Amino acid sequence: MKRETDFTNTLFKSEKKLTELGTRLKKCDVHGEYQSIGRNYFGIHESWSKCPTCESIREQKEIEDQISREREAQMREIKRRLGLVGVPVRFEDCSFENYRCDNDDQRRALSTCREYSENFDYYKTNGDGLALLGNIGNGKTHLAIAILKEVQKRHTVIYVTVGDLIKAVRATWQRDSEKTEKEVLDYFKKVVLLIIDEVGVQSGSDNEQQILFDILNARYNERKSTIFLSNCPPRTYMDGGVQVLGVKEYLGDRTFDRLTQISQVITFNWESHRKIARREWMEGSR
Repeated sequence: MKRETDFTNTLFKSEKKLTELGTRLKKCDVHGEYQSIGRNYFGIHESWSKCPTCESIREQKEIEDQISREREAQMREIKRRLGLVGVPVRFEDCSFENYRCDNDDQRRALSTCREYSENFDYYKTNGDGLALLGNIGNGKTHLAIAILKEVQKRHTVIYVTVGDLIKAVRATWQRDSEKTEKEVLDYFKKVVLLIIDEVGVQSGSDNEQQILFDILNARYNERKSTIFLSNCPPRTYMDGGVQVLGVKEYLGDRTFDRLTQISQVITFNWESHRKIARREWMEGSR
């Protein structure tokens, strides 16, 4: 017992005698020379500070990782409350790096989307968005998911198809719904970046157009960025006597005008990636 008491007394005495050892020139393999500050703790432990630049980077990364974890938890809760699936399994591995480019138009689309994601903090100040329009299988969803992955490192992002968005709103009309229509609409209105896919797949009824207008008009007024994707052309046209409806007819004039005022339109008018892949597979299997 006496020995333990003596050790404790020594510890407290030495604690009062915490010694500054001055500085010493050290070299970091990454950032070069720096002044290391030395301290002697309790009279029994000597410690020298590490590279301040490395420590600052490490601390910043810890903060960013914590923010990212909190944001991911927040997004999981939002998706759970809205009943959303999120990114389809087929597109989970999509990135800018694995986007296939076979022509200059594809390279321009890739460059525009990458630049948008890298400078999103600038674009979001005015609520600027993108409109990815064109043929099926041309990589619109691929690039939208690549944008999502980059932007969600810093901000909340929701990816949703028009069909799932409409279902989430209409589900609140049930008597046993745990959410009100206003709560669901507010999620879509206030998220930093909203990505809406498959515009034009829905019937385009007055009710659907009104729901989309309510959400997108609110986002327009609050300068919230929106990306929308559609296999429809920008405008209706005749093809061999058959009328091909444009995205404007599906969205309605008011919603379409709101989006195009603040969206950069990228037209995907090259041959489908899926057709190319299928043709290459068939040729390789001969």
